[in-house]
Amino acid sequence: MILSLPCPSSFVVDSLIWHFDRLGSFFVKFGYHVGCSDWLYHGSSGVGGKGCKVGIGIIIRDSSGNVKVSSAQSFQAGLTTPIAKAMAIKRGLILALEIGLFPCVVDSDAQSVVKLISLPDIPCAEIGIIIKDIKLLLETSPGCVIGFARRSTNMATHGLAKLGLSVDSDMVWMEDYPHVLAPTILGDCPALS
Repeated sequence: MILSLPCPSSFVVDSLIWHFDRLGSFFVKFGYHVGCSDWLYHGSSGVGGKGCKVGIGIIIRDSSGNVKVSSAQSFQAGLTTPIAKAMAIKRGLILALEIGLFPCVVDSDAQSVVKLISLPDIPCAEIGIIIKDIKLLLETSPGCVIGFARRSTNMATHGLAKLGLSVDSDMVWMEDYPHVLAPTILGDCPALS
């Protein structure tokens, strides 16, 4: 959700100012971080507990690696790790769709979730509802690709996700990012072409 956008006082013609690769794709990365007020369990079954707040970080770059959108979001929930990661992917796709940055290449460090999304069938587990939503979002933009990226190449989104834990509402920066994370965001910038 974009809470506010600066509007010019005079009429301005809309024009496409964001650039994409030769195939017309933007690059979207996601991350998540969980903070709990009651308890936090780390293990193969994921993260859970009462009073948990999940932080989500999203970065959308063009083919040159320039940041087009960054976001720190959060929500209250006691979720397993795969569900939290799937929610991060879903929220990032929604943000890209709202802003019109499709088609895109989606990178997530959640390899198990990426595999679930690529399967033809929707799992009959709790995560299946979110996977179904993600598949519907992907169907709205042919050419959108989702893939696995190692966490070491995705640290900027995790910094944004940690920031998401400390904010009360979703934060969105258009063609910008929180400057406290500048070294990490610029360090994560890959050669995308």
